[in-house]
Amino acid sequence: MANLTSFIKYALLVIALSLLSGGANSVQARHLLDTSLPEIAVPQIPDGIIPSLPQVELPPLPEIPTLPKPELPTFPVPELPEVPGFPSIPSIPKDLPVPSVTTSNP
Repeated sequence: MANLTSFIKYALLVIALSLLSGGANSVQARHLLDTSLPEIAVPQIPDGIIPSLPQVELPPLPEIPTLPKPELPTFPVPELPEVPGFPSIPSIPKDLPVPSVTTSNP
């Protein structure tokens, strides 16, 4: 049991150290990226300078004619011949007595 707890402690130590070293690298990379980019000033547009767009009225849509629904052809239903040689399946009566099953413990 002592081997398992020491293994878990070792695994947690390795994970923590890898996270710490990876976190430091990402912070350093972010700092290098931030210092290498020039600063860009975005001008602010005062209110009221952008004029509102005029309202445009669209012409009405043209009437699209609808086609009548086509009539589906009717096909005759074929009469299937009776297949000889297959016996009919007998039905099971519903009021059959149900045998009781008893088990005995030896």
